[in-house]
Amino acid sequence: DLDKTMAHSTHILPKELKGEPGMMVGMAMHDSIDKYAGIINIGPFGCMPVRYTESLLNPQMTVKGKKDGLEEAGHKDESLNEFEEYETLPFLTIESDGNPYPQIINARIETFMLQAKRMGDKIIERNGGLKN
Repeated sequence: DLDKTMAHSTHILPKELKGEPGMMVGMAMHDSIDKYAGIINIGPFGCMPVRYTESLLNPQMTVKGKKDGLEEAGHKDESLNEFEEYETLPFLTIESDGNPYPQIINARIETFMLQAKRMGDKIIERNGGLKN
């Protein structure tokens, strides 16, 4: 449901601004913690919507940003207080031109994976263990 997803981004981006950034911001705010332990924004090298989305999400990928997105969409989730210890939610933007990634990008991917693993462990703990 695109409208429902984009409702989570209106505290950052007005609804009148249609397109990829609103969808990505809304999806990241809506699905982080609830569905995914981390969010990766990937696109072609030099893609303006990918860079714009990154600039919007980098400061917002926090528990407070997630709470703001939920409130803007008309929801509240007090259980997010359990995640206050995390400075940021796992988020990574990667631009690809088809060449192998340089060492710095590989290091950023490894860092993201460690953060997402920690977040995933916390989500599993919150939900009372793994469920099939």
